Amino acid sequence: MNDFEGKISVEYQDRSSNNAIAKEQQQQQQQQQQQRQQQQQPVPVSNKEVTDNRPYLISRTQPESNNNSPNANDVFFSPDFDQITVNDLISVVPDDWKFMTSLAEQPNLNYLYSETKYPNLQLFKIIWDAGPLSLFVGTVEQNDPTRANANVELSDDHLIDFVWTIVKVTRYFYHFVMYPDEFLLDLLDFCFKLGTVNPIIQSVMTYDCSLHIMRIYKESGKMELYDSWDQQIRIPAFKECIDILKDRLEKCDSFSEMVGLSFAVVIIFSGTSSDKSWRSHLSGTYQLLLKASKLRQNAKSDDSFDYAALKLFDIVCEWFRHLDFLVQVCSFNGADKRKLKIENNRNLSDNIAVSPNGINMMTGHCVELIEIKHRVFYFIEDFRKKGINLSGIHLIRISIEDDVIDSNGADLPYPSSSSPPSQSQSHHTMTRNDRLALKVEGYESLSLLESLSHRRNVDRLPIKDLKMNLTINFCNKVYFLAFELYLKYFYVGLRNLEEINQLILKIIDTIHSMPNQTSVALICHWCIFLTGEVAILIGNEDVYKAILGILGNFVQNGMDVNSREILQQIKTIVYKGQGLQLGKSLLVDDFVIF
Repeated sequence: MNDFEGKISVEYQDRSSNNAIAKEQQQQQQQQQQQRQQQQQPVPVSNKEVTDNRPYLISRTQPESNNNSPNANDVFFSPDFDQITVNDLISVVPDDWKFMTSLAEQPNLNYLYSETKYPNLQLFKIIWDAGPLSLFVGTVEQNDPTRANANVELSDDHLIDFVWTIVKVTRYFYHFVMYPDEFLLDLLDFCFKLGTVNPIIQSVMTYDCSLHIMRIYKESGKMELYDSWDQQIRIPAFKECIDILKDRLEKCDSFSEMVGLSFAVVIIFSGTSSDKSWRSHLSGTYQLLLKASKLRQNAKSDDSFDYAALKLFDIVCEWFRHLDFLVQVCSFNGADKRKLKIENNRNLSDNIAVSPNGINMMTGHCVELIEIKHRVFYFIEDFRKKGINLSGIHLIRISIEDDVIDSNGADLPYPSSSSPPSQSQSHHTMTRNDRLALKVEGYESLSLLESLSHRRNVDRLPIKDLKMNLTINFCNKVYFLAFELYLKYFYVGLRNLEEINQLILKIIDTIHSMPNQTSVALICHWCIFLTGEVAILIGNEDVYKAILGILGNFVQNGMDVNSREILQQIKTIVYKGQGLQLGKSLLVDDFVIF
């Protein structure tokens, strides 16, 4: 199997004295779940509202109509794939697999939520935006369930409460980092609703939490606790996810259950995006979304369970659209070819991924910038058809070639082979016409970007967190500045150092102006990485160090960030004067900045 490196942790905590009743309810639910799986039919969920211990539960209204027709919020997939296996979605390192095998004889204690008891989101107090989570490792350690119980079970109430508390503190381990409390709680309500009948919701939450806590412990040098979480929580939770996926992928014929499986796979992917097998996993995730989209026609929006699934499906689709763009501009080979029709959202008020002020909270920018992303995406695709790769480090090499051509006054020699290169070895030297086309596209896209400048500042959201409002606006500005930098430097070929330096300093200043820069700024990861690349190319060491500092804050927060190492690889190659060999004899591992 392929290498899979997963490291994070989750914490847990004790519940109050009425847990005996909850335990009995949980056992009954587990028996019901087994019966449902045997019948291959999901249990219908009533429209009764959830009663829980959360004092600030936001009331929700169900839609009056039962309209199942597709709308502009949907992603439309072509019927290219249907059969999906766990190997398409997840890989396991040999040591993990060996440990999982030793757990095979143990009973599966898949956790289902009780409709009448909501997990505790405030087991302990950590101000989520007070700084890197590693600063609060003492609080995390004090409430660590593995310290109180060396054989803690994944279904333990204390652990469940701990996981949900960390979920709230970290905005679901920074996967939904731009969601204010008011929006995050709705999202968690939908997860909870699905988790009353689908155990993978809690299994993947516990697994992702374990990765996160392990990173915090590793960053703090607490390797004994790191190892404890690895064996007691991470691997057993990972096994649960794999077992559920194995059992349900082929049997599932319910839209809501398939969305639960898709959501779990997305969380696993996002938590380990630096894994070397990310590309094959992303392809498998696409297939899973395809299957979910086929089942969507059976969803009933007036059913509370299907309603929750429809909302989470919007999030998963927005996640995939954004990641597909990042793969196109960042990775070695760009995005895989797939017949995926991506449309702008029209019914913005009905999409949980889009805020009332038009900010896509899964991407970090206003929805109008999607048009720029589409132009860039398909321009790169058109050039790839001609044998020219504009993705990732290839674009860096091309920009260096431009500088050599400008200094020498002549084109670089063409490769000796007359046959077009393969996608993975696309080294075709650009002609003057190609360079002109790149420059024209840059100017046209910059003109479009300028026409959207009225959206650089967005309206304030009706939320209590004033700092989050400010941070959201700054994130949007960073994306505008990043696209301006990307187009001016790599497409137009701007080499006015004063202007480029002013632009990258604006990006740094805007990020540092964010009240939540150590957390929410992660949604601008590509913008930060891009700024670091340009800083390397123009030799601005101060900006480069500032970029490393920002990325270091993400690491201290327990995030899976490999961009620092990638930037260092690129810097070493460029500073040695070997930039013309990037993507040729000198390679950087295929990666995606996410």
